[in-house]
Amino acid sequence: MITTYKKRFVAIALLGSAFVTHAAQAQESACELTGTTPEAHRDYLQCLDSALKGAERQLQSWANKRRLQLETEAKHSGLTQALDIFLRAEQSFETYLEDNCRWRYVRLLPDSQKAAGVYKQCKLHMFAQRTASHKQALE
Repeated sequence: MITTYKKRFVAIALLGSAFVTHAAQAQESACELTGTTPEAHRDYLQCLDSALKGAERQLQSWANKRRLQLETEAKHSGLTQALDIFLRAEQSFETYLEDNCRWRYVRLLPDSQKAAGVYKQCKLHMFAQRTASHKQALE
């Protein structure tokens, strides 16, 4: 049984993640490379970094919600397989994310500024996909 405190915590976390989601999406859409100067590239990459922080926080909030749900179910039923598989999938995603975006980065070297931008855009896209997956209702 989930205590009232945990229910309130989850509700507050979800409200916070909704705010972060909106802020991250607004930040991501605001990230545009406006020139070819080093300052323009720096500003663009800093903008992407801010968007990445928000997207990562949102993803972590949804992953925590799913983990909490699976832990609660495991406590009630005694079956831990779903939780174990979920945790393994989370670890696998981290490896996949890094490898999937890293090859894109390496491909564009020696232009490290362009490579960094593509790498960060890739991570933003992957975070958005994973968050959408976590948002799907459990049946």
